[in-house]
Amino acid sequence: MVISKTEIREKPTAQATQVPATPTPIPILRIEPQRIELNGAWRLRADPGDEGENEGWYDVAFDDSNWTEVMVPHTWGTMAQHADYEEVARAHRRYVERYGQDPSKSKRGSHPPRSNK
Repeated sequence: MVISKTEIREKPTAQATQVPATPTPIPILRIEPQRIELNGAWRLRADPGDEGENEGWYDVAFDDSNWTEVMVPHTWGTMAQHADYEEVARAHRRYVERYGQDPSKSKRGSHPPRSNK
């Protein structure tokens, strides 16, 4: 029997398998939970044309001084002028994050942008 070079097959050699290195553990840092109190004074404004997002009403620098102030918990429908209102409304509240209570870190909580546009 004649065997051509193309028919000669080498026996597989045992190859060393590499064991993955044990990952270095990353220390878990305990972060204390933070709580932002949402009850208290808020500013509200009806936005029937849904223009607030385009006009930047969410910006911390936006002047909301002419908005209606209410104390939360609050129900919009209890206000006579808005009892039947069923469109977009915006709500703001300023707060200071816990960076040493530095007022320059002031933030404004605001209704999130609408996603159904």
